[in-house]
Amino acid sequence: FRSTREYGDLIHETLSAAGIPYFLGQEQEFSRFSVVRAIFAFLQIELDNWSFDSLMSILDSNYFSPDWPEYQSGAAVRCLSRILRQLKIDSGKNDILNALEKECSKASELCIRYPDQPKRKLVLREVESAFQLAKRLSSETQRLRGKELFVTWIEILISLANEFGLPKVWSQGEDSASTLDQRDQLVWDRFQKLLFHAVSEVDQIEQFHQREAVPQDLLTFRSLLLDLLEQQTLTLQTEEAGRIQVLDASQLRNLSVPWLLVGGLSEASFPRSHREDCLYSEKDRGDLNEHGLSLKRHANQQQEEMLLFYEVMTRFSKRLILSYPAISSTGQPLFPSPYLSALIDLFEPGTLSVRQVGELNPLPRREQAMSSRDLRILAIDELKRNQPGLFLKILEEPELQSTARNILGAAEMAVARFEQEGFTEFEGVMVSAASRQAIRERFPQDYEFSTTQLELYLACPFQFFAQNVLGIEVPEPPELRTNFLQRGIHVHSILTRLYERLSVEGPGAQLYAADQIEPLFLELLEKRVSDSDAESKLQQVLQLIEKQILKDWGSLFAEQSETYGQLFEELWDRVPEIVGREVPFGKVPGEPDPSQRQYQHLTLGSGSRETRIRGQIDRIDVGSVNGQKYFNIIDYKTGRSVPSSTEIRSGKKLQLALYLIAARRLQMIDTDAEPFHLGYWKIQESGFVMPLQSARKKIVEPISAEDLEILEVTLEGLVPHLAALIRSGFFPVQVDEKIAHLDQAFQSVCRASQVESYRDSLGKQIDLLQFTDSEPDSNTEHSPAP
Repeated sequence: FRSTREYGDLIHETLSAAGIPYFLGQEQEFSRFSVVRAIFAFLQIELDNWSFDSLMSILDSNYFSPDWPEYQSGAAVRCLSRILRQLKIDSGKNDILNALEKECSKASELCIRYPDQPKRKLVLREVESAFQLAKRLSSETQRLRGKELFVTWIEILISLANEFGLPKVWSQGEDSASTLDQRDQLVWDRFQKLLFHAVSEVDQIEQFHQREAVPQDLLTFRSLLLDLLEQQTLTLQTEEAGRIQVLDASQLRNLSVPWLLVGGLSEASFPRSHREDCLYSEKDRGDLNEHGLSLKRHANQQQEEMLLFYEVMTRFSKRLILSYPAISSTGQPLFPSPYLSALIDLFEPGTLSVRQVGELNPLPRREQAMSSRDLRILAIDELKRNQPGLFLKILEEPELQSTARNILGAAEMAVARFEQEGFTEFEGVMVSAASRQAIRERFPQDYEFSTTQLELYLACPFQFFAQNVLGIEVPEPPELRTNFLQRGIHVHSILTRLYERLSVEGPGAQLYAADQIEPLFLELLEKRVSDSDAESKLQQVLQLIEKQILKDWGSLFAEQSETYGQLFEELWDRVPEIVGREVPFGKVPGEPDPSQRQYQHLTLGSGSRETRIRGQIDRIDVGSVNGQKYFNIIDYKTGRSVPSSTEIRSGKKLQLALYLIAARRLQMIDTDAEPFHLGYWKIQESGFVMPLQSARKKIVEPISAEDLEILEVTLEGLVPHLAALIRSGFFPVQVDEKIAHLDQAFQSVCRASQVESYRDSLGKQIDLLQFTDSEPDSNTEHSPAP
């Protein structure tokens, strides 16, 4: 080849696949090897001030395996990653260490305060593991923070690599190390020799100039080391005997080769058109050459290329094969080198054997099969044409059996997903008895489903499976950004404390007085969101912005409360009385509030269809109209969208309806109280809204008896139906785009777009809202809805 560097990857791929042993006389820069890049990453941690990306690129690397007790065989790395994501710290060594130390203190205090809660101890162990690992890493990298001589930096670098367990990668005590391990060991040994040689050269230079070496910081040392490595090359293959030699054209000048194949003779490769400097014209080059500068002229370059071609063509003694690619990697036609065309013109037509090898069709012919890859592709092609003989032979070969079985499994999956009607085991349906038994054990009869879980199942059953069965969550990035979930938690907590304070002062109109609510909201906000929680100046600034947003919301909520009070003072005999704030029923996660009454779970269905529900109602207001007691169920919303009346009536959004049933059946309000409305309180917009209130009616009336019956009947059948589907292991890849908020990561995992493309033609869809009075049989297949 004119240049093996240009064709190196193709040479390796082709000859390796064909099983041909070869020697590639190509040298690579040290900086291209992964083990050397890992060493530079060790230094980059300190230069990046422990940025999350650089930190985890090393801690998660195979080249990091220290013998530290703090490492815990890698378990501490996972702890550190989770804690940094939770704390939203993406860089800063001191910030990370200080934050971890504070978290350790907080976790320890909570363990002392709640000694009977095992979860607190688990959190403490996780935080302590992360902190101890970070402290050890900081201690070991301490020497990177000063100025040292070049010789000392080399010693530090090698010492750090050994401390981080780099040599353990290829010295695990196995009898036969892998090819990659052997390569890493060779590169590491040559790398150390190169460094020691560089040290001796530096000493000689300093002695020659009779000057003392100047200490350098880490950044300067890294730059010098990188320059050194980019100029030094390494050949990995050391044995040439018994191998086909693949060389650059220039390496053939003084060799005699019996069989010679010259490849890559395309117009762009031979002759080379590269110039040393595109700034100089031919005349400029001539003038500079006359003044003693050695610059090649274009004409000389062409002459040298032609001479090289001649020397290569005369190196063979038995047979010469010339080759060039007819098509580029992008599908564009390529033309032969003009030297090759001129050589062919020297012979009479038909004298030379010209053969076109290769086809655009990737399927090899039988006579062309040279490797196990070709054999595998050919066997599959013949199997598709009802000729299983070759594939059966592959199944009998021990080294190809696993590959053949994988192919059969992939074919079975493709048939199920793209040809079989209805959902299959490859689209979220559990079919094995063991899997279904595991699902039933995960969700036993006394399991309490949350309203959030049921709504998630309706939106995307497979995401429910990933999150609630497999426990897979999309990891939060450590970068600082708006945490909408935490913002909502702050608002809910502040409003709960706010109405507790107002209720103590006495019931009445002050519950809806804007001048009473706003200052109290701001006071509770200051206590809830403390500036001391911020670990950096950036966090402090962002927290100030967040507090300002919440202050604005406090003003809006005060005005909305006054409007709400005035509205229901006109509708009811007096302003509503708040009888429930964050009312829990069932086993709600989190710390129980001793001031709140704990209600049991809500039960829907009976017998084998009995389903338990847990939840927490944000607010329950009560009042009366002409002696008839009424109540409102209110859910605070810090987002902008709220469910529509259609979604509530159909059961797609069942949270508020379940809260209404729970309030009545669990006697959270008087037994003779009737529901007036279900409402969402949109804090950042319009305040209290009633989705079931008809927009055509100007007068606000209680929920109709028809709507109440629809909600009761729907949920009484739908909730046990959903629970039965879950317990039967039915988690199809089906996304309701109107209500689902599917993360991009889940879309990649479940491949929803593939299923969607066959949804209509193969009936891969089911109406989860359609239910019957009988529980689905776990031993039968789930058929799609028509």
